[in-house]
Amino acid sequence: MALTERSRNALYQGLTDVIDEEAVSEMLSYFPARDSEEPVTNEFLRAEMADLRTDLRAEMADLRAEVTVTIHREVQSSTRWCIASMFTLTGLILAVTAAIH
Repeated sequence: MALTERSRNALYQGLTDVIDEEAVSEMLSYFPARDSEEPVTNEFLRAEMADLRTDLRAEMADLRAEVTVTIHREVQSSTRWCIASMFTLTGLILAVTAAIH
């Protein structure tokens, strides 16, 4: 059963004297404000959950792709750094060896 605006207002005013306004607002949100606001049906909920699953799968696929690209870039960067470090170390070893002999 829907609450009229007058009833909703009276409940809000009366209950806010006793409990927190946020709690009253939350409680009243569970009651339809108009007759056109009906409780959710199982069929509607299933359809919404199916849409949500579809959206989540798409978002997860996008996230996987983004993570894959990021990991690939990081591996390339690390590989370049390692190769550059090896060449630098090899050069230092050759320079030290040449200086000793």
